[in-house]
Amino acid sequence: MKPGHCAICGSQTRDDRSVHCRKCFKIPRRLDPSSTTKCCTKCKSVKPIAAFNKRTAGYDPNIRLPESVCRICKKKSYSNRTYSTRKALKARLAAIEFYSQGKNFCACCGENRIEFLSLDHMRGDGAQQRRDNRKQRHSLPNWLRVNNYPPGFQVLCYNCNFAKRQKEKCPHHKWPGVMIRQFCDIHGTAEIGEGTEIWNYVSVCAGAKLGTSVVVGSSCWIGKGTVIGNNSRLQTGVFLPNNSILGENVFCGPHVIATDDKYPRVGNHDYNAQPPNLKSNCSLGASAVILPGITVGEFAVVGAGAVVTHDVEPHTIVVGSPAIPISAMQSPSDREMLKRWYQTIQESRI
Repeated sequence: MKPGHCAICGSQTRDDRSVHCRKCFKIPRRLDPSSTTKCCTKCKSVKPIAAFNKRTAGYDPNIRLPESVCRICKKKSYSNRTYSTRKALKARLAAIEFYSQGKNFCACCGENRIEFLSLDHMRGDGAQQRRDNRKQRHSLPNWLRVNNYPPGFQVLCYNCNFAKRQKEKCPHHKWPGVMIRQFCDIHGTAEIGEGTEIWNYVSVCAGAKLGTSVVVGSSCWIGKGTVIGNNSRLQTGVFLPNNSILGENVFCGPHVIATDDKYPRVGNHDYNAQPPNLKSNCSLGASAVILPGITVGEFAVVGAGAVVTHDVEPHTIVVGSPAIPISAMQSPSDREMLKRWYQTIQESRI
């Protein structure tokens, strides 16, 4: 090395006492270009300079320095990192597919691009969950897989998830004030009133209209164009065909079945649909069956397991298969109405 010249780049220094120029002053002394070997920081073995890739110095693009990790260790690290990334992505996709029933969409806004979807803690305990997983060295998707995907999680996009965390609700929620449990299939054109609660595995078809404060139990089916009045209650397993009409304060017990086709056939799409009409304040017991075109009057009560084949007059209690009236209001007009209705039932049996 000539006096007054940089030991690295060979350029002239400021004075004869300087060993490095200003550009090369920050280079560590262990990267002396005169050395032909270098110690790998990963495997701790001394290897020739040729075993290391060279990178451009940030302060001078004309200077290329050997990296601290040799090519072999760098390749192994890259392979391990790639494998871990793919494994984490696979676990995340599996969790999103499970909690969205294979449809991969946001439960709030319907976003279906997988890169924008995330997992949401429905109980709001995500911070504590992450702390516990960090202690166990588990990511959330892996923890869900190990624990067989427990309930209490849903799929939201990042926007909805962030809005829920900050404001406790999403500003572009389709149905504000509505509590929708997981695994529900609700069409985007459905109208749901404020205060309505929809439980698990409920299907709401296109054009359905639900009033305010309606409670829909799990595993219910609400057909296209169905109208449900305010404060109505549908228990588990209720089936309502297309264009059914339910008034206000209607109670449907578990597994109530309403039909709209008198002569059902496979592949018959041109049948004459006759949906039921349930007036306000009527009640249907568990497993009651309503045949096509039946109207249940106001304050009427249908007993459990009854098969209703004719219209039910208001303020009437019917039971049996076929359903017959057993009680009504005791005014003369109501007794005549009950008698006429009972005669109609007897004639239909002949």
